[in-house]
Amino acid sequence: MVIKDKDIEWYRTAARAKAADSDMRKPMSALLLRKNEVICEANNYRVWGFQEKFSIHAEEALISLCAKKGIKTSGCTVFVYRKRAKNINGTSRPCIKCMEILKKAGIKQIIYFNGDNFMVEGIKK
Repeated sequence: MVIKDKDIEWYRTAARAKAADSDMRKPMSALLLRKNEVICEANNYRVWGFQEKFSIHAEEALISLCAKKGIKTSGCTVFVYRKRAKNINGTSRPCIKCMEILKKAGIKQIIYFNGDNFMVEGIKK
């Protein structure tokens, strides 16, 4: 899949809107892309357990939502976005746990912000 600058800007706009739904201090969103089209989107959120609270990462929420809706993720791309104050891009490379979840879901590549640029990274099986 060829990623163009105009596509990145469109994905960032869509992801920023979804991140606004997050109740987290560091709002993040993840978009599932198939042939440059957004198929599904999710954001990070808090879960209140019996005695403590914990967070669900945007990537976890995305794969879970896809499973719930019966959306096939194999061969797709995931765009991960972190919104900072004043709509500044925040670093958004998935953590090791989320990378493993994406790998098991058959995601072929991720797009994320590394602090300077948006990066496209393949996921090896």
